[in-house]
Amino acid sequence: MTKASREWGISRTWIYKKINDGTLSRTADKKIDVLEMLRVFGQPMPKARAESSDSTSGGMYSNGCDIKCCTELKHQLELEKLKNNHLRQQISNQKQLVETYKQQISQFNKTLAIANASIHDFEQGEL
Repeated sequence: MTKASREWGISRTWIYKKINDGTLSRTADKKIDVLEMLRVFGQPMPKARAESSDSTSGGMYSNGCDIKCCTELKHQLELEKLKNNHLRQQISNQKQLVETYKQQISQFNKTLAIANASIHDFEQGEL
């Protein structure tokens, strides 16, 4: 427990809480497998941060919740980036569509002007 607490920068109390609520499991000899720690808490923090976390209270990695929240926020950020890229593509597509419509309107106006000139010429010819 102490080694895991030190490596992940979380309190032993937090580890026991996760064991008691069923989030984290132990082996038959009451040890915690490294893969279990990775599954629940993600990657352990670098040694330099672990040492500074031991000496200062309330560091970013003071408990497993912070690590989990950080991971969730990273995933959420990636999802939002994907959404933004999708929206940018939709805006680009709509701008292209507007340009196409403007060109069609311009072409229709030219055709209409030619038709109006022909009608005018026809009416002049009848008089």
